[in-house]
Amino acid sequence: LVYDAADISLFEKSVDNTGLIEKYGLKNKFVVGFTGLMGFAQNPISIVEAAHLLSGYDDIYFLLVGDGGKREEAENAARTYGLSNIKFVGQVPREEMPKYTSLFSVCLIPYKNEPLFKLTIPGKLFDYLASGKPIVINTEGRAADIVLGAGAGLIAHSGDSQDFANKILEIYDNPTRGEELGRSGRDFVKKYYDRRELIKKLNDFLIHTK
Repeated sequence: LVYDAADISLFEKSVDNTGLIEKYGLKNKFVVGFTGLMGFAQNPISIVEAAHLLSGYDDIYFLLVGDGGKREEAENAARTYGLSNIKFVGQVPREEMPKYTSLFSVCLIPYKNEPLFKLTIPGKLFDYLASGKPIVINTEGRAADIVLGAGAGLIAHSGDSQDFANKILEIYDNPTRGEELGRSGRDFVKKYYDRRELIKKLNDFLIHTK
């Protein structure tokens, strides 16, 4: 069995994110980030609800990078709440992703509270680990098991927006802990989920089974 893995080489390069900081007004902000598909499974409204619950914090800002069938619904919910602490960026080229993850203080993996999604492992998980950023995921399951095994983040109760927000606050209130979680995740993904190494493993298997 060969799992999906992290494109570590993409996230090892140094990046200049000063332009993005200026563009989105992120100087001295605690940036709560999300990247990828905004569909039924990802339930992006759960992020909007967390942003609403944390709207009293002037220095917490939510940056959502990606697109999908549920993006418009999530944007409408943000407008209904009158939120000024959240921005939907839209899709960006894959090679630009490290610039965005470098902005994040914490990365989110949201899922709709359905049993099926407890079995999935999203590709963004490996990006976040390779970026060396702490993770908050809002469902138990296989992805959460990797986060816990890596010592890379916190798990919120499925479908509980308040607990999702509380877990974000745990990292906000303890930035040193957040840095430790990020480092642990990066070390873990390099050891177990480096795409370069897994490709070699797969190649060796194919050669020896001809």
